Amino acid sequence: MKVAIASNNEQTVAYHLGRAKGFVIAEIEGEEVKEKTYRPVSESAPVRGARMQMRHGAEVRGHGHRHGHGCCEEGEEAGHWHGHGQGAGHGIAVVTTVQDCDAVIARGAGPGMVRNLSAAGKKLYLTEITSVDEALTAFLKGELKPATSI
Repeated sequence: MKVAIASNNEQTVAYHLGRAKGFVIAEIEGEEVKEKTYRPVSESAPVRGARMQMRHGAEVRGHGHRHGHGCCEEGEEAGHWHGHGQGAGHGIAVVTTVQDCDAVIARGAGPGMVRNLSAAGKKLYLTEITSVDEALTAFLKGELKPATSI
């Protein structure tokens, strides 16, 4: 079995599954982790018609808005702006990146990503745990429950 844990830095579980830069891929046999590797999301070519925006010199797809405290990854400032839903191309790239995995773990996911993973036959587990290793341990102990809907 392979489990993909959304992570931008190989140590913390990413808050936004659809914006994850990559995944820690854990190969599991029985109740033991045999191997862990990091797999970056390979960006596909921009999708025609995807809305593009520029913020702070970086191109983002989707919509954007401001957030207050506690919204996102540790270290992001409160009241910051960011985009959500990087377009169909990024969503497809995320699903393609985890195509050989049975389960995906993240701290949050939008309804489009939940549908995409479900259509690809992947089980999604959402958690408040921020550490990749702790989230993996909780998964192995059966403490994480599959997301049913968002």
